[in-house]
Amino acid sequence: MTSGFSSQEEMIRVIIKKYQKQQAFRRKERAVEQDVQKKDYGKKDKHPYVAWQSRFEDLLEFKLKYRHCLVPYTFPQNQALACWVKRQRYDYKQYMKQQQELELRGSSNVETKMTEPRIRMLNEVGFVWDSHQAKWEQMFRELLDYKKENGDCDVPAKYPPNKALGLWATRQRMMKREAGSNPSKATVKRMRMLESVGFMWGSSYPGTWEKMYNELTKFKLDHGHCYVSKEANPLLFNWISGQRCQLKDLKSNEGYMPLVGKNAKRISLLDSIGFPWEDNGEFANDRYDQYQCSSNASMND
Repeated sequence: MTSGFSSQEEMIRVIIKKYQKQQAFRRKERAVEQDVQKKDYGKKDKHPYVAWQSRFEDLLEFKLKYRHCLVPYTFPQNQALACWVKRQRYDYKQYMKQQQELELRGSSNVETKMTEPRIRMLNEVGFVWDSHQAKWEQMFRELLDYKKENGDCDVPAKYPPNKALGLWATRQRMMKREAGSNPSKATVKRMRMLESVGFMWGSSYPGTWEKMYNELTKFKLDHGHCYVSKEANPLLFNWISGQRCQLKDLKSNEGYMPLVGKNAKRISLLDSIGFPWEDNGEFANDRYDQYQCSSNASMND
């Protein structure tokens, strides 16, 4: 057993002590609570401030143990805490809606138990207001771990070492299909993050890389080059961009030898057909147009 605490543990213990012993701060918060108590949403608690503070201290203990505030929706060890956390997110949304209406119209019919002191207290301990986004970012980090280990982001739909990652990757592909030509800003942001690391939008199963390579080989036989435009074949265009990103990442990893194993074989295969490693997407499109122009000029001679 260690004799000291990490800096994070010390911070949490200081916060616990602070909010348990600073009676002056509590009295100030209770003054705000006197107005909040008039808005009872069906709960029978006679002391809402005491109940809120108790759950807040439960949250501090949760963070001290798990090092984060992302309490699961179902948490048998303290289901009351899980329900309380969900309630804080709901109250916060109502609070923000209330503030918007007050700013626009000067009045609001929206009721909420959330207060500025509570928001400040929750922010200080790293409360997660958007659990869906936090979970997505966690899975994105696991995707980067997969890429570091496998050399690509071609996660199979069924991936036994990390079934949750395989399901998540499948949902991202479904998200893109369902968004169609009018995705939301949040969806566009996520799509760009995924594409920036070479995520494969096509359904991914063993053999997908070989399938795309064969498609590129056929394209070269038909056109005499590997400059695929996004308009001509979006899936192949994205795959080509992904191969460039992956090689760039391999070379940027200090001490990593890219020309070994699966990576060596794939790089060799791409080199054998004249794969344009140094071109970005825009330059590839320009080069494709140049080929088209030169081809048309030859036909007109």
